[in-house]
Parts: sequence; structure tokens; C-alpha cells
Amino acid sequence: RTLLELTGIYGCKGVGIDISNEQIEDARVNNNGKCLFILGSASELSDYLSENSFTHVISQDGILLVYDKERCLQGIYDYLDSEGIFVFSDFLAEVSKEEMESRRRTGVYETVKWERGISHNDYVATLNDIGFSVLHSERREADMIKTYEKLILQTKRLLTEDSETCDKLVSRYQSIVDSVKDGELDWGWFVAKK
Repeated sequence: RTLLELTGIYGCKGVGIDISNEQIEDARVNNNGKCLFILGSASELSDYLSENSFTHVISQDGILLVYDKERCLQGIYDYLDSEGIFVFSDFLAEVSKEEMESRRRTGVYETVKWERGISHNDYVATLNDIGFSVLHSERREADMIKTYEKLILQTKRLLTEDSETCDKLVSRYQSIVDSVKDGELDWGWFVAKK
């Protein structure tokens, strides 16, 4: 939906890649004619794109689910034009999965099939190693806490009839809030230039 909105506002063309067939089908149904939507993996960009194709690449909390993050980031670098801009937000793992309390690990990693997180500092270092210039990066833990606290309230309000699902979701969201408050998780956004 973000790509559709951006292409509508700025009159540019866009390519959206997602591993979820449901997300791609939704995007195709709502396409404004300026976008191409591809079902695929962010780790396999070379299967669908030609290098130096894009002036801008954006990602909203999607890289967290990519298994080979370094390969994904290298691919993004390769597909940006000279001086292209990469803007993204993502969940940050400030401690390893093994260091996280087991109750939280289930709620944070196992429920969403998150294989491996990356910290804020590791993101910056990886981007620099690839060749990006990191123009801006910031941690947004207060925003993450506020979002998941609101999700807890909404879940309790909307799932009054389904207490089992409600309890599972509330427990998961609370695990995320607790992990952020204890410095285990974070949310960040980055602006990098090729």
C-alpha cells in the first residue's frame, strides 16, 4: 500500500516484491497502473531485477523476515542507481536470540518465524561495509512500545468473544513491550545512499 501511495503522489513507477502471495494479490487488485508486483524473496533479487534499476528503495519492517540479510542488503545496493537512496525501518535485535528470556523468545522469534535479528550498530556497520553512506539512523523504542501497547488494548477490545486468541496475542505483544523496555529489542529506521 505504501508503494501505491507513493506512486500516486509522485507520479513515479514502482516495483513491489513480497514473499506473501496474499500481499501481492492485494496489491495487484488495488494497483494504480504504475506498479509491478512480484511474488518473490528479497534474498533473490537477481531473479527478477536488472542491476542499477532504481533511484530509491524502501522497506517497511520487511528485512527482519529475510534469512540472509547481508545478501538482501547487497542486492539492494546493486539495484540502486549511482547515488540512489535506500530508506527502511526494521525491528532490531539488541541481544542474540539465545540471550533473550525463553518466554519472550517464543513470543518474539518463534511466533513470527524470525530466524535472526540484527542490532542497530550491526545494521550501520553492514551498510557501511557494503558501500552505503549512512545518512541517518535512529532507534525508535518509544514508538515501538506505544504501538504494541495500543495493539494490546485493541486486541482486548476486539477479541472479547475469542479469549484464547486474545490471550495469545496479548502475551506476544506484551513480550515485545517487555523486551524493548529491557533493551533486548528495538525498532529503527535508516537512510543510506549508494
